[in-house]
Amino acid sequence: MRAVCEGITFSIKDCLKNIKSDSKIFLAGGGANSPVWAQMIADVVGVPVYIPESQELGAKGVSIMTAVRLGIYKDYEEAVNKACNFKCIYKPNEVNNKKYNLIFELYKEIRNVNMPLWTKRHSITKQLKNM
Repeated sequence: MRAVCEGITFSIKDCLKNIKSDSKIFLAGGGANSPVWAQMIADVVGVPVYIPESQELGAKGVSIMTAVRLGIYKDYEEAVNKACNFKCIYKPNEVNNKKYNLIFELYKEIRNVNMPLWTKRHSITKQLKNM
């Protein structure tokens, strides 16, 4: 199970490859219920992971965007600081981050080596749909 979570977390890091070191990740949904996974994300990506207290985050996001647009808040950072509460913040563990950075290099190499297989799979799937 841990390997599955690590694989997904490496994929998150891969997608966020240009994330700045002073960034934050806001995690909601099922994954936010796992302290182990939230800490793993913080350790792998190397930035804090914030778990919100509130529910209905889509509606809250729309409300925040509207409030910023109407000038109630000067920007999204101010809006989040005033309108959002967090039940937990997971900070990256430096030792784990260094270990995961080494493993991430292997992850990227394995992903790149397997790209031709994904391309071939796509081609075969397309052919099967046309049969």
